[in-house]
Amino acid sequence: MSEMITDEDLVAAEAESAVMQLPRARRAEIAARLIASLDEETPVEKAWADEIRRG
Repeated sequence: MSEMITDEDLVAAEAESAVMQLPRARRAEIAARLIASLDEETPVEKAWADEIRRG
């Protein structure tokens, strides 16, 4: 059974493609802002932020 592609999936794919075309320094700035926006109250957010900080 195939999964339906949603509008949200399409927007996310377009955004990812656009971000990956940016210079590395700009991508790093965006990543830092995303990390700062996490409230890290859920285990998933905390684990994701920890992994990125280590990398």
